[in-house]
Amino acid sequence: MRPYKGRKLDPSRPIRVYRNLRVGGYSVQQDAKVVAHAESLAMRQARFLVNEAGYLRVRATGRKTVHAYVEGYLSEGWRNRGHDVPKRVTYNPRTSTGPYFTLAHSGRRVDDVDWVFLGPGGVFVR
Repeated sequence: MRPYKGRKLDPSRPIRVYRNLRVGGYSVQQDAKVVAHAESLAMRQARFLVNEAGYLRVRATGRKTVHAYVEGYLSEGWRNRGHDVPKRVTYNPRTSTGPYFTLAHSGRRVDDVDWVFLGPGGVFVR
């Protein structure tokens, strides 16, 4: 994780992460300010959030805007719990049927999860 503009990340407080299409990887926000950039990170007690107005704006104009996030607490990474297999999560406002993240294999909506990994290969939950 690379600090941004010398800002400090407090790991005891929630963060909000979004995929940064301009510079690549992910941007990490705390208190509505970008505090770091990362190629990959893990989070616990995570929620998938989509701003519905932003979703509708992308659908109407076709222009990309930051309006979808994963919110939760920074985690040390994967803790293997037997046979847990991570499941890929996707979100594409241009092709989705609604303003929410879904499991890639089933199309089922995803809102809250215990653990999420965001990396170069995508977003995965268990």
